[in-house]
Amino acid sequence: MQYLSVSYYLTHMLTLSRYIKLRYIIRINIFLLIACASIGCKDDKLSTQSNASAEEIYLDDFKPNPFKWGYIDPKGNLAIKAIYDDNRDFSEGLAAVNFKGKWGFINKRGEIIIDYQYRTTSEFSEGLAIVRRFDREYITINKTGDVIATGDFDEQYPYQDDRSKIKKDGRYGYVNRDGIRIDTSVYLKASNFENGKAIVQTIEGYQVIDKKLKSLTNGNYDKIYQSNSRYWKFRKGQKYGYLDSENQFRIWQRDLTQAGPFEDGIACIQIDNTNYILDTTGAKKEIPYPRIRNLSHRKIAFYNKEKYGIINHKGEIIAPEIYDALYKYAGNRIGYQKGELWGYLDLNGKEVTPPLFPLVWDFKDDIARAITSNGIGFIDTIGSQVVPPIYVEVRDFNEGLARVQIFK
Repeated sequence: MQYLSVSYYLTHMLTLSRYIKLRYIIRINIFLLIACASIGCKDDKLSTQSNASAEEIYLDDFKPNPFKWGYIDPKGNLAIKAIYDDNRDFSEGLAAVNFKGKWGFINKRGEIIIDYQYRTTSEFSEGLAIVRRFDREYITINKTGDVIATGDFDEQYPYQDDRSKIKKDGRYGYVNRDGIRIDTSVYLKASNFENGKAIVQTIEGYQVIDKKLKSLTNGNYDKIYQSNSRYWKFRKGQKYGYLDSENQFRIWQRDLTQAGPFEDGIACIQIDNTNYILDTTGAKKEIPYPRIRNLSHRKIAFYNKEKYGIINHKGEIIAPEIYDALYKYAGNRIGYQKGELWGYLDLNGKEVTPPLFPLVWDFKDDIARAITSNGIGFIDTIGSQVVPPIYVEVRDFNEGLARVQIFK
């Protein structure tokens, strides 16, 4: 395995994180120098011309990014050249890229599928993308760039469950795939639809609605929290509880001082300053620690004597309270912090990598980003490097490619 040596850790423990910080400080200073030079040399002719188009004014104000974006493959090879001022992850086979101030879409061979022409754009979702022209009008396009719908909105969000959330005059609503507004009223707040349901806020409070905008909750609440599980957390007054989404959103638990989300059949709750693990039968197990948090995989983080450890759903300790911070489990690994450095634990609470990295990220598809003294790369679940740590900035892989930023 390609770990940094223990001697390296001991001799560089105080300087390694400072070195990484210095890299980013230098990077910020480069941006500031370019920005200052640009401001000093700015030509305001276009912005004062009444006949200049919105696109001309916008592009006159645009400053190219000296750190260009491209894409790498899982071996770390540059698969698509770093020529873009900004870019997004691949989604449904296409990626949004910004070239000289305009957004368009490319395929995985780097070929332009939809030309650079938009002010902003979302990723593709359900075969559609929300883009914005330079005149600020929102339009919905398909994967060949055909206009499906237009809308005079202040904001529009990607499609989920055949619905797109929109904002107009400070209120929220929804449009269908044809761009036709389906809301008969407007909401103070609204979530995206997921599995046929969304959370909205009216002047009376929060409620859950279906795709026909019918309320599924009996009454209103001060807050409802969307969930992928059967049980949705709510707050009413100073108390928390859960709604049973499979039983007509009836109240299942109430009068809790604090409540966390249900994950893998358990949730962390508090009643009168005492912490419990709650399961789906309603059974509670008292946990004698001042703070607990669900990590998924039926594991719980507990806080004791200013350190974190891990217990299982039975309350049994599987990792002692020796950590300064813990992520949530992603796959079968969880990031931990000791001092200034990070490593990973497995599902049994065993350290599978020593604390060697100034920063780590969650695992995705059995690889994770990690910073070393040389830059950011990817490691596998046992800590071996699978992509060399040579990048100043790189993002997670999506559909086989990862965004990477290179100074030009």
